[in-house]
Amino acid sequence: MPSSLLLLSAYDSNSDEEQDEDNNDVNQTRLPLPASLRGVETEEVEDDPSLHDGRYRSFPHKRGNWTSLIYIPYNETVSFDHLFDQLFELCSPGIKLIKIKDPHVSLTKTFVLLYHWIKEFHLSIKEKIKVLHSYEVCFDGIEVYCNEDQSRTFLGLTVGTGKNEIESTVQLFDSCLKEYRLEPFYKEGSFHMSIAWCHGNKKTAIKERIFAKKSLIDTLSNKSEFSISVNAYIFKTGFKEFILKLQ
Repeated sequence: MPSSLLLLSAYDSNSDEEQDEDNNDVNQTRLPLPASLRGVETEEVEDDPSLHDGRYRSFPHKRGNWTSLIYIPYNETVSFDHLFDQLFELCSPGIKLIKIKDPHVSLTKTFVLLYHWIKEFHLSIKEKIKVLHSYEVCFDGIEVYCNEDQSRTFLGLTVGTGKNEIESTVQLFDSCLKEYRLEPFYKEGSFHMSIAWCHGNKKTAIKERIFAKKSLIDTLSNKSEFSISVNAYIFKTGFKEFILKLQ
């Protein structure tokens, strides 16, 4: 069996998931705000791209809206860093790649939940995945992607082994999203784990540079250190994270 990453093994049975659910059930008396903070709740939050590598919010900040995502997490390794360094060198000069923080395989698009939907949505997806079992994900190459508004270009490792299990998962989550009139995953979605990105649509330029060394990149990206033993998903909404354990 290839060297793999056993996800979430550091969590005990008293997970944050249970704590979050318990905390939501507690009625707390709201204390008055200090005078210095009064009026802050109604202020509009301005997006400052300089705080996050020049990126802009996909969704405008609005009180009560929680940006959400469901994904397979991955813990970085030395091989991950080495692959990024090789890609950075191939794209320089002219294209500045930025390493992805918290790499993962997305199982939904980024979507927005109203705060009072969160608990019910969480219970719904937990129920859906009761039929799913743990599995292995391995990557079989590299591809270049551009986001929908053409503002960023990504380099990602494409999923080989585990693709069928991910497709089944996405169908289940899409059915939950539909109940809330939220967008499903991409119809022609390519399951992948992004490892680097840059500003603008640089898809053609990046392909020309990295595919000239495709054999080297494929060798690096096919290392067993990039495999993932998937025994849980993460549902992240705002600052909360819920563990969705598989059978």
